[in-house]
Amino acid sequence: MYRIIISILFTGIAVSGCSKGSGNPDQEPPPRPKEEVIQLQQVDFGNVYHKFYYNKEGLVTRMESHRRPGFGAGGLDTMYQYANFEYNDARLQSAGYYTQSDPGATVYYRAKSYYYRYDQFKQLSYVAGIISDENGTGLYKDTTFYSIDNQGRITGFSYRNPQMNSFKDVKWFYDAAGNLQKPDSTQPGSGRTTTYFSYENDYDRMVSPWRFKNLGLSIFTVLEEEVFEKEIILSYNNLILKKSTEIIERKNSRGEVIESTGENRIVEVVYKYDRNNSPDNCDASAYSEKLENRTVVSRAGGFSHTFSLSSEKKTL
Repeated sequence: MYRIIISILFTGIAVSGCSKGSGNPDQEPPPRPKEEVIQLQQVDFGNVYHKFYYNKEGLVTRMESHRRPGFGAGGLDTMYQYANFEYNDARLQSAGYYTQSDPGATVYYRAKSYYYRYDQFKQLSYVAGIISDENGTGLYKDTTFYSIDNQGRITGFSYRNPQMNSFKDVKWFYDAAGNLQKPDSTQPGSGRTTTYFSYENDYDRMVSPWRFKNLGLSIFTVLEEEVFEKEIILSYNNLILKKSTEIIERKNSRGEVIESTGENRIVEVVYKYDRNNSPDNCDASAYSEKLENRTVVSRAGGFSHTFSLSSEKKTL
């Protein structure tokens, strides 16, 4: 069984330039050039939807996640989590993640606080976190260190929480188009077995909405992969295929492969765009393939779903 999380897009288009000043110190500086963007407002999966709010500079200040009642169940929509973001000089300074103390109540508590720290080059270095209980008592502290390439993109992170004995290290890279790719890996096993993990991500040629004003970065550093996968929110274009392959090979004493079994897990996404090149609807499908000797022998688990998006054209 595997998780399917699909996402969205919007595009930003720079439209105007600015004229040079006259050099007169008493003259007011020229107005800031305007930027026209298609700004994501809501992602709707049917039973769950997510809403985004922005400040006048176009930086996300709040994200809400809502659940709808089941068909015929009655009741009202319920917000089950949200996150707030605060900035200084257009850089994230702090954030808070809030969730319900009781699934049936509309009372929320700050489950985690985030504090962002930057290096001498103003690149994100690490995020310090404080995990709290329902009474606001800090229980644990953790730190997430980020690896940044020369284009300011996150290429991995190291999560450290000694109090809970929780540690995680993840690395990835970007292709020539600026889209996230996951490296292959190998894991030795017992009985002369070896497990091979390989990954394939394909993207379209449309600019991802998550690129605008670091929307994807903001959401990722707080919610990580719980809502939107990193392949979607950190890439330049929009993910249309995600394929992961796991193959277990067993060899004899001479190093010859005597058994090979495996599985492909595949998610495919087709986007539909409106007149502003903003995504309007997405059709997603997922399935798995059984492998023997690296050849597909069966296919199962077909799943399909259509979700909708809404956005607005903004001039900032």
